[in-house]
Formats: sequence, C-alpha cells, structure tokens
Amino acid sequence: MSVRNDFSTDIDYDAYLDEGEHILWSQVPDKKKFHLPQGIIPVVLSLVFIIAGSYVLKIQHDKLVDILCGLVFIIFGMVALFNYIERSATYLFTDKRIFIFKATKYKEIRYHNISFISVEKKKDSDTGNISLCFTHLLNRPHHQREYKVTSQTIYDVQDCEKVAEIIKAQKDTTNAYKKAREIEREQGF
Repeated sequence: MSVRNDFSTDIDYDAYLDEGEHILWSQVPDKKKFHLPQGIIPVVLSLVFIIAGSYVLKIQHDKLVDILCGLVFIIFGMVALFNYIERSATYLFTDKRIFIFKATKYKEIRYHNISFISVEKKKDSDTGNISLCFTHLLNRPHHQREYKVTSQTIYDVQDCEKVAEIIKAQKDTTNAYKKAREIEREQGF
C-alpha cells in the first residue's frame, strides 16, 4: 500500500493528536487540483451571474442603481463559483478520527459518525475518490428525532480500495468498542 508519512507541509500534526493517538495513513497532494463535487451545473449558474453582471455594467453604466446591481451580480457569481470548487487537501487518518487539512482550516471526522463508504476508482489506475457519508442527529423541539445526511469526498487517493478498508476497519473497531462499553454499563461495570 502506498502510505505517505513524509509530511512535506508546514503543519505540525502532533499538535492535533490526542495522547496515545496514532497515525495510520496520510496523503499530502503532489499538486493542487480542483474538483467539482456538485457537478458542472452550479459552475454554469455562477458564470451566468458573472456574465449578467458584466453585461449590466457594460450597457447600463449611467445610473448608480444599475452599477450596484451589476456589481452585486458579479460578486454573487464569484462567491458562488469559489464556493463550489474544492481544492485537493492533506489527509491524515489516525486510529480515532480523520483530519482534512485545507490551507489554514481543518475538518475532523470521527469514525463512529460515518454511515457508509463508497469508492470511485479511476480507469486503469489505483487512484480514486472515497466518499464518506454520515448522519447527524438534529436538535429539534418536542423531542422529534431528525437526521441530516452529509458527505465528504477524499480526492485522488492512491490505492483507494485499501485506504477505504482502513476506514472501514477503524469504523468497525470504534463501533465494536462503543457497543462493548454500553453492554458493560448495562451490567453495572
């Protein structure tokens, strides 16, 4: 399995780890790639707003209201465009959780929150994308139980099927430990 433990970024990973937590797998992107997780339609709609705003500025540039309207369209289109595009990230899997580092921000995913995992392998390659789907219990009034389903994609993973197996093994280990603790509590230990 292609495991990269040579952290060539400026991130101090030890600062994010709990005591006794161990790194299982990591990947630092070779180069920054852009991905469209929600497809091409949001990008096209964003470009429509940018083009409409530019058109309004070019044609109707004599009134302040028209100028402001054109600028609002352009700004909205630019924000929406950059919101839909995802860049490659640095991934760090530990025995307790998954870290996804993007620039100065990071996201943390606990294994017990993952509902299911899917792998999309690229043709003629071991590289692929791993999609993690998880559910969150929403706090609603009157004790209603509602769940929100979200997903996170891990892009351009070398040996993606084996990495997905690492996630599944950790997910199962976490659930097994959690269930064992619940049984122990019920028995009074």
